[in-house]
Amino acid sequence: MKNDNDEYDSLRELVAGVAHEMNTPLGVCFTLQSSLSDNLSKFQDSYNKEELCEEDIEEHLESTKTFYRLLLKNIGTAINLTSQLKKMSFINSDWYECQPHQEICDIVDTQRLTDSKKINYTVEGCESEYPVYVPSETISHIMVNLINNSILYGFEKMVEGCISIKMTDHQEFILIDYADNGIGIDPSIRSRVFDPFFTTGRNRGGTGLGLSIIYNLISKRLNGSIELQDTATGCNFLIKIPTTFGKSCEEEAQNE
Repeated sequence: MKNDNDEYDSLRELVAGVAHEMNTPLGVCFTLQSSLSDNLSKFQDSYNKEELCEEDIEEHLESTKTFYRLLLKNIGTAINLTSQLKKMSFINSDWYECQPHQEICDIVDTQRLTDSKKINYTVEGCESEYPVYVPSETISHIMVNLINNSILYGFEKMVEGCISIKMTDHQEFILIDYADNGIGIDPSIRSRVFDPFFTTGRNRGGTGLGLSIIYNLISKRLNGSIELQDTATGCNFLIKIPTTFGKSCEEEAQNE
């Protein structure tokens, strides 16, 4: 069980991570803005002195395009990070009852239409006797993050891949068995996959928040669990999401 010091250390680590991650794109934006301003001043000065030639104008236009492209890229990184942090806080989430099987089937159908790689999806299971009660878009957020991780990391050097999603009804909870046949996760970093801001894909735009958000959503918001399984190949997560079974039993007891 975590004590107050553990919670404080976790919060301090999260704050430090946020500061570090935000400082990088914002620092780049500040530098780019300063350089862009200097270039514009020099260009304006040359223009006023009528010292510009066609080559100077073309060079200025090309450098300006580069500056704005890099600005947009880094602003996008900062916005994406802010969006991820907002999801971590679960602000303004409307709860509703749903059947994970149908939602996951819809998500997979959408992925089939948008995947750039050849991914073979298999979805097994059926609707459970009891639905789950979750914040809006919860199932979508969990599955899309897992699928994106498989594509970005597991299938990084593969043209084709397989993703298997099996759902079983255990009355009190739904068990979702998610697996891919990618390169897997190195044993040396398995214990850190749910840590905020831990990622091996920083150079590909990864924020290291995807699995951390999923973990907090499932374990703390839904009182469920997610575990990374030891596998010889690929990656395998077992997810338990409580159903409304407990609420139904409580209502029946009150009516007796």
